[in-house]
Amino acid sequence: MVEFLAAVQVTLFISKNFRKPTIKFLSMDRKKEHSRHLAQRRRNLENFEYENLSRVLPVHQAISGSLLNKTKILRLAANYLKLKTLLHSSLPENVTCMPKSREEKQYDTKRNSLLSCAKLHESAFHVFEPTVKILDVIDGFLFCLDEAATLLYASETISIGFGLSQINLIGNSFLDYLYTSDHDIFCNFLHHLKNMGSNIAAHRLTTVELNIVPILRSDNSENSRVVGFAGIAIPLLFQMQLSPNLNSRSFVMMADLDLTIRYMCDETKKYLKCSNIASKLIGTTLYKIIHPNDIYIVRQLHQE
Repeated sequence: MVEFLAAVQVTLFISKNFRKPTIKFLSMDRKKEHSRHLAQRRRNLENFEYENLSRVLPVHQAISGSLLNKTKILRLAANYLKLKTLLHSSLPENVTCMPKSREEKQYDTKRNSLLSCAKLHESAFHVFEPTVKILDVIDGFLFCLDEAATLLYASETISIGFGLSQINLIGNSFLDYLYTSDHDIFCNFLHHLKNMGSNIAAHRLTTVELNIVPILRSDNSENSRVVGFAGIAIPLLFQMQLSPNLNSRSFVMMADLDLTIRYMCDETKKYLKCSNIASKLIGTTLYKIIHPNDIYIVRQLHQE
C-alpha cells in the first residue's frame, strides 16, 4: 500500500512538472502574437497618417506617388509650414493665403497646389514688374526662398527647365544649385532684402548662374556649352492683329543674322525704282543699299 501511494505521488509530481512549461510556452507565443498585432496596427495607423499628410502637400500626386517616402513627407510638410508662415507675415493683413477651414476652401485632390488655394492681393504683385501676374508664369517655374536661402516651395514645372524634381529640391539650400563664384552675390542680395524690412513694394534684381541638369544629353559632350534662359510668358487673353498695318512709306525686308537679304516685298521695288535691282540684291548684304553716312549706325545696331 505504501509503495502504491509513493508511485502515485511520483506520477503526479512528474505530470505537474511536465505540464507547467507547456503552459508557459503557450503564454509566451500568445504575447508575441499580440505584440505583432499591436506593431502591425501601429504601422498601419502611422502609414495612414503619412498618406493623409502627403495628400495635403503642394505636390502633384501623379508625380510624387513613386517618389515620396516618410522622410520626404516630413521634410516637405515642415517647409510647407514655413512657407505658410512666410506668406502670412509678408502679405498685408487683409490678404488670406490659406483657407481658414475646409468649408471655406476644399483642397484639390487632383492638383494640390499652394497657389490654387491662395487668395493673392494686387499689392502683393508689386515685387514684380507691373505687367506681370504671378499666376501667368506657372507655365514656367516658380520657387520661394526664406532668409537662409532654403527652398520652401518649387513648382512642379521646375523639372522641365531645371532637370530636377520639386520633391528633391524643396527643403534644400538654393546655394547648392549656384556656382561657387555667385554665392557671395546671392548672399548679399538676400541680406539687402532682409534689411528692407516689410516693404513689399520695393524690389531688387540680381543675376546668377544655376547648375542645370540637362534632361537630354548630346553625344558630343566635350563641345557642349552652358545655355542660359530667362523670361516670362504671358498668354494673350484678347484678340490682337498679328500683321500690323504699314503706312505707304514702309516696306518689308527679310534678312539673316548677318544681314543677308532673303526677301523683298513689292514696295521695295517701288522705292528702288527698278525691279531688276531688287531681284539682284537678294542674297547680298544689306549694307550695299545703305548710305555710307549711315553705315556706322546700322553696324552698331547690328552688333547690339
